[in-house]
Amino acid sequence: MVMCLRALGWSPVHALLGGIGSGAVEMIGGILAGILLQSLHGILPLLLSFAGGAMMTSVFVELLESDQGMAKRVASAQFGLGFALLPALQTLTG
Repeated sequence: MVMCLRALGWSPVHALLGGIGSGAVEMIGGILAGILLQSLHGILPLLLSFAGGAMMTSVFVELLESDQGMAKRVASAQFGLGFALLPALQTLTG
């Protein structure tokens, strides 16, 4: 971070303070996320399932929007097979 700021023309002191500030923001964000995680412990599986569903939906939408002919059909079939395989694996593993 400091080297990037130096390359942008920042003075050494300002670049160093910018790097320290960047690390401090990450530390504060980690602490806040930990506190939030403890308070949301009961509904965390639900939130994670929504996040996973959103990721799968965005992948499928991108897959449908791609224009690749036969490869598109194969990829859609593979996605559907994987989507059907997930509940089966969940049932088998408990």
